[in-house]
Amino acid sequence: MFLIICFAHNFLLLLGVWSHALEASDCQTQYEREGGTTVLPPGPFNEDLDSALWKYNENRLVSAWKEFTGHQFSGRVTMDETNYGLTIKDLKTTDSGYFTFVSTRKSGQRPTFCIRLVVQEVLKEPPTLSVLNIPKTLKKSCVLLMACYAKFDKDVRYKWTVNNMNYNGTFLQYELNPPERDVTFTCTVFNKVSEKSESRNINCQSFDAHESSSWPNIIVAMGSVIIFLILLSLIAVCCYKKYRNTQSNASQNVTDNQQQVYSSLLHGDSNVYEYMRNSENNGNDAGEVSNYMNVPVQMS
Repeated sequence: MFLIICFAHNFLLLLGVWSHALEASDCQTQYEREGGTTVLPPGPFNEDLDSALWKYNENRLVSAWKEFTGHQFSGRVTMDETNYGLTIKDLKTTDSGYFTFVSTRKSGQRPTFCIRLVVQEVLKEPPTLSVLNIPKTLKKSCVLLMACYAKFDKDVRYKWTVNNMNYNGTFLQYELNPPERDVTFTCTVFNKVSEKSESRNINCQSFDAHESSSWPNIIVAMGSVIIFLILLSLIAVCCYKKYRNTQSNASQNVTDNQQQVYSSLLHGDSNVYEYMRNSENNGNDAGEVSNYMNVPVQMS
């Protein structure tokens, strides 16, 4: 019975997750910038509606008759009474989520229209470039190892542009030959609503050694973390071995004590009731006759 209940519970959970994923896949995505204003459409319709309601993550926001309270959009949302579009002002990144438009007509309820709103922060500062120059004496060229990173690193992507060629990713490895003049490296950090770029002109001969100063710091930091993890692992292993040795010694002491007790009893041929009489009837008269049956026992 317990297995049946457990199976039914897990099945209902999976069904709920599947239905939520299916509903989310039917939503159209709309990107907006933080601090701006957006209008969410209610979806296509060509008939009069008897009722209209906007919801945010299953919480009611505003209907054709009133605006609900107790939500984060208080004073920032309005619904157009003609086209039922939802206007949201002063957007915040925490406003991201699923907005659904629920409506009915004379013949019954219409299909629910869903919009996934993603509010992203506007990038305000350009990314930082770090360059490491590795000379190649045989070819008289150099290899540049470049890194690009932004202070705000949430939901952003990176793109490099070198000689009209684009490369994706935070890091770039590029080889420069001596005949080449200054080469312009441009790193762009971007999201759906904004982007910022930083450029640097570099060649093998004019490359300044201080450009790579941040890389040794990064390498030292990574090495320190690795050494710390190794030391932490060694300490944990030593503590575990010490604990096991303590447990083993305690078990050995218990075993030795038990053996001493047993060895005091296992001593040659004796009589069971003789021990009992010696311990319990030590004060009996010499002429008293014992009622115990004298049974010799061979103790080995």
